[in-house]
Amino acid sequence: MKTVILFDTEFVMGPGPRELVRLGALKLEAETLKVLDTFDVLVKTERFNELPLSFVRLTGLTDQDLREKGVSFPDAWSKFVTFVEGYPCYSHSQAQAGTSVLLGDGAVLRENLMAHGLGGEFVKLEFHNLFPWFLEMYKKYGYIYSGNVSSGAITTFLGLPMPSGHEHQSLFDVYSVLAGLRFFKEKGEVLPF
Repeated sequence: MKTVILFDTEFVMGPGPRELVRLGALKLEAETLKVLDTFDVLVKTERFNELPLSFVRLTGLTDQDLREKGVSFPDAWSKFVTFVEGYPCYSHSQAQAGTSVLLGDGAVLRENLMAHGLGGEFVKLEFHNLFPWFLEMYKKYGYIYSGNVSSGAITTFLGLPMPSGHEHQSLFDVYSVLAGLRFFKEKGEVLPF
């Protein structure tokens, strides 16, 4: 049985690297897309005394959430590596087709590792970007992509039932990607992993 990881990040933009605030993931059986396990961790910010209001509105996360439930980035990374168990990691990072995953979620993790002096840790995991595959599927089935379909908007774009929660919550976004994968799999498409 082949296993893969779907993951998504939420981060704060500011001067310097993007600072990770939430990391969500699903462990999946690759052929059936059955969910084997879930992962969701909040990360305490170090450069921001308060989360920007725009981020709070976008994600629903508050400073109190991070104070009460957040862990340090090194702890979050360690927990994620343990959860992943060396399986390949896939995210839906909006970038131009053919560009590196490092423009999206993988880059957020790498930037945080570098900021914590842990850059060498990045090679412990294998990262892939599903975004180019989704673009091909949209074209093949006549969906008009206008550049605004983030991971959490896939269900809306394809007219599928919404996961519980809301867009820009990592697990919601990952379940949205999963719904898109299942949708195209049911049409007979070969999955990208």
